[in-house]
Amino acid sequence: KILTNLSMLLVDFTDTSGHIRSRNPEEFLDCFIILIEVLKVHHAQQLLLKKEFEALHNLKEIMAPILRGLRLGNGSLTRAHGGDTGSMRLIDKYLVDANVKRATAVNNVLGFERITAGRLILIVDCSKPDSSSDAVSPHASCLSFELSSGLRPIFVNCGPGGRFGTAFKRYCRSTQAHNTCSLGDISQAQFEFVSRKKKWPKEMIVNVPKNINIVRNKSLEATWLNLSHDSYEKKYGYVHYRKLLVLNSGKVFTGTDSFELKSGRKMKFEKIDNFYIYFQLHPEVELWDHPRLQT
Repeated sequence: KILTNLSMLLVDFTDTSGHIRSRNPEEFLDCFIILIEVLKVHHAQQLLLKKEFEALHNLKEIMAPILRGLRLGNGSLTRAHGGDTGSMRLIDKYLVDANVKRATAVNNVLGFERITAGRLILIVDCSKPDSSSDAVSPHASCLSFELSSGLRPIFVNCGPGGRFGTAFKRYCRSTQAHNTCSLGDISQAQFEFVSRKKKWPKEMIVNVPKNINIVRNKSLEATWLNLSHDSYEKKYGYVHYRKLLVLNSGKVFTGTDSFELKSGRKMKFEKIDNFYIYFQLHPEVELWDHPRLQT
């Protein structure tokens, strides 16, 4: 009965695409580990009904490619929405135990987009954060990315931050802690203490993006994403556009950011005339001026 209840919880916790609402990669890994352990017990003792087993087996087939798609070149998970890098040893072990032969997911990978080119792996957050009352630690990270080259992470997010105290955790949830662009140094979303259903006030994310557009293109030379979100449109009238391009050789990665003020609404909003772009480099990355480039 315990195994049956656990299997029902796993199926209810994920949607038909195998996604979880929090979009936390490390939490997704925990669900996958529990799923594989439940299936191991069933194979040993045949405790589940046929219908329950088939539901878990199908879920395993869906979740394994997503978990692969959330990994950077060194095998760690992308750090987003309260999740850390995860245990690479556990990820390897349970992916082997799952024995799923399907290819790594690249489109809508738990709300992320993945581009692999040569030694480069790019993972871009292209979906809304969880703004429900049960959300634990959603981040204001729409259109942010992480990038690795081979086994070396290059651009990384700041991670969950909770181990360093409440203030740093809040900073790590803001737009400024991610590899993306903000209007006037203003976070895409805000964090406020809200009391719902007469419960104790809880810090929640508010003013999240309503519309996110994703267009993925590929040619013989490159793969690129044309992205946009409207977090700043309601209050400031701007839409953030971002284009990220990777040559298929993996030797070049470029990006372009722009903010467009919607026509006909220029006089209704608080004026903001500058923007900030943030890059969080991995501690082992060193920068220097190339002798042939003007920087």
